[in-house]
Amino acid sequence: MLKGIEVENFAIIDNLKLQFHKGLNVFTGETGAGKTIIIEALSAALGEKTGQEVVRTGEEKARVAALFDITDVEGITGIKGEELLFQREVGPGKSACSLNGRMAPVSSVREAGNALVDIHGQHEHQAILNTSRHIDLLDRFGGLYGEQKEVAKKYIELKQKEKRLEELTGLEKTEESVRELLQFQVEEIKRAKLSEVEEPEIEKERLLLANAQKLNEALSLAYQGLYEEEGAVAERVRKISAQLEALGSIDAELSEIARMLEEARVSISDIASRIRVRRDGIQYDPGKLEELTERLDFIGKLKRKYGPAVADVLKFGAETEKKLKEISSHKEEIEKLGGEIVKLENEALKQAKELSRKRKTAAARLEKKMVEELAGLEMKKTQFRVDIKPRKPSAQFTSLQVYKFISEELGPKGIDDVEFLISPNPGEDLRPLSKIASGGETSRIMLALKSILADADEIPVLVFDEIDIGIGGKTASSVGEKLRKLAGKKQILCVTHLPQIAAFADVHFKVEKVVEKGRTKTSVRKLDDNEKVEEIARMISGEKITSTSLKHAQELLRK
Repeated sequence: MLKGIEVENFAIIDNLKLQFHKGLNVFTGETGAGKTIIIEALSAALGEKTGQEVVRTGEEKARVAALFDITDVEGITGIKGEELLFQREVGPGKSACSLNGRMAPVSSVREAGNALVDIHGQHEHQAILNTSRHIDLLDRFGGLYGEQKEVAKKYIELKQKEKRLEELTGLEKTEESVRELLQFQVEEIKRAKLSEVEEPEIEKERLLLANAQKLNEALSLAYQGLYEEEGAVAERVRKISAQLEALGSIDAELSEIARMLEEARVSISDIASRIRVRRDGIQYDPGKLEELTERLDFIGKLKRKYGPAVADVLKFGAETEKKLKEISSHKEEIEKLGGEIVKLENEALKQAKELSRKRKTAAARLEKKMVEELAGLEMKKTQFRVDIKPRKPSAQFTSLQVYKFISEELGPKGIDDVEFLISPNPGEDLRPLSKIASGGETSRIMLALKSILADADEIPVLVFDEIDIGIGGKTASSVGEKLRKLAGKKQILCVTHLPQIAAFADVHFKVEKVVEKGRTKTSVRKLDDNEKVEEIARMISGEKITSTSLKHAQELLRK
């Protein structure tokens, strides 16, 4: 419910704070006192379009705040807690909006406002006039909202499968040429029989072969110098060792040195032997060298094509082979998915057709109730119809031209488009409810609809601005009775000129225009029981309240 509103420097309102109550909150006052301005200020707080022209003369900016209790309200995106505070400032440049103290775009503010308030009358904040909501209202009235959700669930699943099918069929168009390329790449990498350790080993072997002659010459010279030629190092060391050993009897240390030299000679002989073996193992092989060079060139080519390193080439090959397998499985998946879509379409269509049948039954009941309600609101000749039409055929196909989308256009709410039509006057054609021009007629039609759909429509606050245009007498009393009954389920704010309606108020506010210090402003005050009688008497007889008008006012209140 709307707990309260604060308005500063808005039109002729300088500073206004109001607290509202459950039930029927009524505003009365002389024409031009500013009753409708209060509704305009509330609309501005809820995100409706407004401009700098609403700023009170001489002031920089206007500010409006509206506080709601949202304990029992569901479906307001991104809002948590038990209260929701709307704030709007209007001044030079763009206006600023906030929700619970946090800046918010006007679109988000308006979305939250639409979930809380319907304003009927002179302003366009009328959710029930939104044609897209008619199907929801009909389904709620007929107790079909759960079935609508089931259809929506299947619809979403169907669209997901159709999207996947579209992706697969799009791939299939190009997969023949892609398959050939991938197949070539996989086979080329497999034939190469690559190994991450192969390349450095080949490089090493190739280097040896390329320098075989140089190595052979160097090793031969080394072998000869150490062991083979006359005066080789090993022979010279042997002779020196023998000479020192012979002198060992004279100097024992020389024997030790001789022994060490002999050990060195043995090591030199071993080294020479290894050099010889290595020399003999190196043979220049032009054919082998060419083979290794070609292998390295081939590995380099693969690296340039598929990755900077052999490991990348192998990874590319594995991923490509996986893609190839996926492509090969696309056809099977397309066939399987196509069958699932056909089955799901049939199930969804069956449910949607049953829902459509029940909607037509509910529509007939709603039409009858609306005619009855409107008859009590001085609209006895009014015709009301719930227009249910099938959605347009789509005639769409997948790229395979195999699986046809359902002939009826299945939407998230079934196969129907629903719109409320009305003819307020005899001889006039039925027209969309959204095109009704008369504010008074619109408000009474809304009142009738809201009375019937009070349980179905989840919006908790209804505002009726001058619902009494063009009515009086018994009809006014009927409107008042309907408002009071509806106020048992919704919080209602109502601007009225009729005492028959004001008498039903749970809370009565009087709006007055006063002049202070040479400036006009609007003031609003909540009336006590005695003031209610006086205000209703004024509404009956004008500014001059008589004993007769007071008695009439008391009688209205008693009723």
